Amino acid sequence: MKANYILLFITGALIIASCKKSNQGTPHPQGKWQETKLRLYGDSSGIITYDTTYTRPFTSSDYISFQSNGTCIIGSDHYYYPNIEGYPKTPQSVPPTADTMKYTGLGTSAYLLNTESELTNPGGFVVADTIKVLSNNLIMLHSVFYSHDPGYSGTSDSYYQK
Repeated sequence: MKANYILLFITGALIIASCKKSNQGTPHPQGKWQETKLRLYGDSSGIITYDTTYTRPFTSSDYISFQSNGTCIIGSDHYYYPNIEGYPKTPQSVPPTADTMKYTGLGTSAYLLNTESELTNPGGFVVADTIKVLSNNLIMLHSVFYSHDPGYSGTSDSYYQK
């Protein structure tokens, strides 16, 4: 009889543990996500030099799609500009493009995106962007470009919904 109670206790504990485990963290961002918002901003030694947010025109070509083989495809069909003098005031439509990047998990709610190093310039910049899972249906792609000008960077935060 004691063996039955012990077995019942262990079974119950395993069920509770598996339920807690399945509800912990944020799920993997599988499948295709549609872009809904883009924020561009510049930083010069801690001072924001520009800050531009777009909520349109996003089309079905503006997406990120996570593949089961550890890659994701990022699609776009517009160039978006910061609100700096001399730049266009509206996004420029371009032929749809898609870029494939590898992704690696950084815990339960963040992923590192990276390309193969191609060292096309003497600075040897390597892209390393991050995806942050904000909720079950919202992710953010955070990209930072560090320029040759010391202390200056340009950042874009792209938001995607499932």
